[in-house]
Amino acid sequence: MFPLVAFVIIGTAVAATLAIRKAAARQGVANLIRAEAIVAIGWAALAAIAVWPNGICYTNEAWGGTPTGYLYLSDSNYDWGQDLRLLAKRLNELGVKEVTVYTLDGVKRPEYLEQWYHLPPVNKTVDPLVPTPGWTVIGVTFDKSILPWDRKLKGDMSIPWWDKMEPRERLGGLRLYYVPGSAGGGDPGISTKGNR
Repeated sequence: MFPLVAFVIIGTAVAATLAIRKAAARQGVANLIRAEAIVAIGWAALAAIAVWPNGICYTNEAWGGTPTGYLYLSDSNYDWGQDLRLLAKRLNELGVKEVTVYTLDGVKRPEYLEQWYHLPPVNKTVDPLVPTPGWTVIGVTFDKSILPWDRKLKGDMSIPWWDKMEPRERLGGLRLYYVPGSAGGGDPGISTKGNR
């Protein structure tokens, strides 16, 4: 889909140019077309600035915008593990000593996350039915693509515990949760506001 964007942009520019040339005789129509083009370019520029540095997970405002994009998109449309360095920085700021990670890059090789991204020690065990005390990171690809498929194959359609809580923070395609009852860092005052 991404390679088609260039053709859409070129086609739109050609169509706008032809429309302006045809409307040149009617100055009011030409000015309206120019104004619409300026507004569209400005909107696109502002959207790109607003979502920076999480451009991969940008979701059009007509679909609810980037904050809720994970409800509609996943996998390479939203999450390539691009936010793991941002996650490591944030966990360090929070003083997190251990974290449970359920993302593409973390489930199979937690030592990779610790060495490459400098995350605190990673706990391998994630149980969708039992909250892990302390800090947990849920990646949208595992949550919305892989987990439902795996659970459907097993005939288990129960709702994961993290879908019953508000995340502490969202870092691009990652959601950060804190469940009291662990020495994994300070309690940031988690709210459990129900399903999202």
